[in-house]
Amino acid sequence: MPDPDAYEPEGWLGVDLGIVNIAYTSAGENWSGGKITHQRKKNQRIRRTAQAHGTRSAKRLLARRRRREARFATSTNHIISKRIVAAAKAHRHGIGLPVVMEHVG
Repeated sequence: MPDPDAYEPEGWLGVDLGIVNIAYTSAGENWSGGKITHQRKKNQRIRRTAQAHGTRSAKRLLARRRRREARFATSTNHIISKRIVAAAKAHRHGIGLPVVMEHVG
């Protein structure tokens, strides 16, 4: 299959990643974390109850919840990233992410 034609971006779409707002673009699009935070709190209550019991069935429940939460996070991140890429592609922009410098040592 041939490689797609590369193009020079006509501009840049800046994307800021955060906690309160999952992603915020320089075009003004915003993906808030309200629903995600609500889901995390709900899952936390379920985990707390199951961990307090400590039974075998509670451990099975925790394993199922862990997998379900991972699928939810993966799906949410995928949906947001697809929308960001689609917006950048529609305007022939590149995507710019902030560089995070970690302190090592």
